Amino acid sequence: MRLPHAPPAARGKPMTRLSPATGFGLIDLIASIAVLGITLAIALPAYARMIDEGHATRAANHFHAVLSIARVHAVQRGIRVTVCRSRDGQRCLYAGAWSAGSIVFEDRNRDNDRSPDERIIDVFDPTDAAPFHVVGPHNRTIIGFNPDGRSAGTNLTLRICDPSLDVVRLVVVSVSGRPRTSRDVPRGARCGADPNPPA
Repeated sequence: MRLPHAPPAARGKPMTRLSPATGFGLIDLIASIAVLGITLAIALPAYARMIDEGHATRAANHFHAVLSIARVHAVQRGIRVTVCRSRDGQRCLYAGAWSAGSIVFEDRNRDNDRSPDERIIDVFDPTDAAPFHVVGPHNRTIIGFNPDGRSAGTNLTLRICDPSLDVVRLVVVSVSGRPRTSRDVPRGARCGADPNPPA
């Protein structure tokens, strides 16, 4: 008995399988969004901390420069030099944050105030470290340097404060007059506490 031949179209051709569809499905999309969300939750706080560190460093370096210029000028010219807070670049203020602006001037009559005839050495605009601010001790309204470069008073600490009023940097002036910046901030230090209380 003869078997019928297979139709010509079916001879020698392998069976074709349907390939799975390629592309994103709903599950893939949800998983990708979840991974992105977790990554951002980890990265954004670290990025914000990095930005804050930059602001704090800039504010500390700004005031280190102010004090260094004043001290060097006092030694070079052999005169008393005073740093005070100032908003207008001419007159001293005796209250408020140091980050509002400051002037360095030759305090020839040593009265801790700028007279119209006393030369202004430098004017420093408010720091661009906002929203950080700089606070000094309540009993020191000016920072003075004697002709030998020594501080005209006891040691001094300026505090660099973040928006939540935590102290994040210090600018310290020793009795010898040398300014330095410091990250060695006591745990829990706040801008409401005076680092140099009156004796």
